Amino acid sequence: MWPEKVIVLFCFLTGLLSRTDLSKKANSCLESTILSNIPGYTFIKSMGESFTDVDMGHGYETILAQIEDAWQIAFLVDSLTY
Repeated sequence: MWPEKVIVLFCFLTGLLSRTDLSKKANSCLESTILSNIPGYTFIKSMGESFTDVDMGHGYETILAQIEDAWQIAFLVDSLTY
């Protein structure tokens, strides 16, 4: 049972690290020097950004949704208010 906790902790810490200025600079450097030379990378990236509205500055909220007996990562597109 402890490997799941290690994976969750690793993902949490990676998410925190990805928000730092240093990692944003490293990401832009990596994209401009290496990834932009891979065929189709910019096309796939732009498709993903347009799907999640990242290019507009307001993306969908990422949530965990329980579907049948499993939890899955999903995007919150609309919510019901009572």
